[in-house]
Amino acid sequence: MSINKGVFLKQMVYLRRHDYQVMSLEEAVEAMRTGRRVPDNRVALTFDDGHRDFYEIAYPIIKTYRYNVTAFIFTDLLEKESGYLTWSELKELQKDSLVEIGAHSISHKPLTRLSHSEAEREIVMSKSLLEERLGKPVTLFAYPFGALNESIKEVVKESGYTAAVGTAYRRGEFKDEDVYILKRVFVSKLSRYPFIYRFMLSGYYVPARELILRILNIRTPRDAMNY
Repeated sequence: MSINKGVFLKQMVYLRRHDYQVMSLEEAVEAMRTGRRVPDNRVALTFDDGHRDFYEIAYPIIKTYRYNVTAFIFTDLLEKESGYLTWSELKELQKDSLVEIGAHSISHKPLTRLSHSEAEREIVMSKSLLEERLGKPVTLFAYPFGALNESIKEVVKESGYTAAVGTAYRRGEFKDEDVYILKRVFVSKLSRYPFIYRFMLSGYYVPARELILRILNIRTPRDAMNY
């Protein structure tokens, strides 16, 4: 995680004390598809990569508060490095109804730097491997580093995923209602400051960041030139 256990716990407590309702990402996607309005106090929690600290630190806290969460996993380093989950731990997580497992490619390389066939393999094989090992459909995808283009988005869509998540991009680059480019708030170390965390939860953070990126003409990581 980008923040320590103490900060994360305080943030989860804040959600409970201030009447935020944690919904699953699948529920949020369904609301977007059907046009159902989501109340301002709804949030969805996601974690990327499959780091061990998710299992050892975040998950026990999430379990205590009964929050839904989606964990996006890239498979290359499972059981190969101590900082990442093992397959048995991942199986344990996916048995919990609070936890949804999503795909995050095989190698975690920016897909825009790969050939079309290489990117397609990363997208398709990560899904099939997780489904084979976990025995459960994998319907959600996270773009490594948020790097994507229209071609990659179409591969994700055609590979059987129902939705995909990225980051915040420059204003106007992608439609807000596209479920294959769901924009997220990266809860960085700055979130340890309460006023920053409240801003992140406000609903204004992503639009503000996108506007700043547009004004300053800064590209977020979505093309090869960004790496």
